[in-house]
Amino acid sequence: METTGEEPPDFLPAVLECAARTGDIQLLTSHRDGLDRLRSRLTDFGTLYATVLDAVCVTLPPAAPGRRTPPS
Repeated sequence: METTGEEPPDFLPAVLECAARTGDIQLLTSHRDGLDRLRSRLTDFGTLYATVLDAVCVTLPPAAPGRRTPPS
């Protein structure tokens, strides 16, 4: 997937679109720990964007044992 240059390649919506189009969730899975931390912080701030990360994280396999995963 090529970006238009309007968004950085690590722009979460672009990564999610790529995963949706290809079915390859390896990138999301390999960054599960960071996604969980982002979800936790967004929840702490009370933003509705946390629900997007809730939905993404629920579709991914559980974090690997020994990896830091914040409480919900």
